[in-house]
Amino acid sequence: MIKVLVVDDVAILRNSIKFMLEVNEEIEVVGTASNGREAFEKCSEVMPDIVLMDLRMPDADGIEGTELIKERYPQIKVIILTTFKEEEDIQAAIGSGADGYILKDIEPDELASAIKNTYKGFYTVHKDAYESMTRKSKKCEPEIKSEQGLVDQNGKPILSPQDIEIIRHLVNGKSYREISKVMYISEGHIRNQISKILRKLDLSDRMQLSLFAVKNKII
Repeated sequence: MIKVLVVDDVAILRNSIKFMLEVNEEIEVVGTASNGREAFEKCSEVMPDIVLMDLRMPDADGIEGTELIKERYPQIKVIILTTFKEEEDIQAAIGSGADGYILKDIEPDELASAIKNTYKGFYTVHKDAYESMTRKSKKCEPEIKSEQGLVDQNGKPILSPQDIEIIRHLVNGKSYREISKVMYISEGHIRNQISKILRKLDLSDRMQLSLFAVKNKII
């Protein structure tokens, strides 16, 4: 059971999200809070696995709340749930240590999936937020227009077909174990291969790899 703390300054939204999530048998809402500081204080009481955090709230917003939680309880994962998709907000959330960024127009089943994927260790970003980041931000990834363009200066492919398949599974939310079963490769090999892929592309984490995959049409 995934324990979730719901944080939003609007009471009707808190309760609606709580009701919506509790329909899922794998999710238990263990508490609610109206701002970031109250969320931090609630964490010591209920120790959630996931905090579903609104971004803009009075007294202490989602960024402050995330920073407080991550400093004291780094094992607790925080997903920002907001209506705002400006690049500055997304970057601030990432900088605060948030483990995901999704928008409130998400469907209930997609929200549940986002929570489950984040619980597994994946960084979850709403499609529109992805587009905002890739459109407005100048990333360090090479400007590649298609999968066929993934070549080095000698014209040789940077990524093997196996690399590309692993990336697709990873970005689509599969765990190492699930990828291992689908591809008939050991979990250890999958982990090593992902590390090699990050080095090949000069990326630092799975978040950047996901952005790279979207930008370069790998998924």
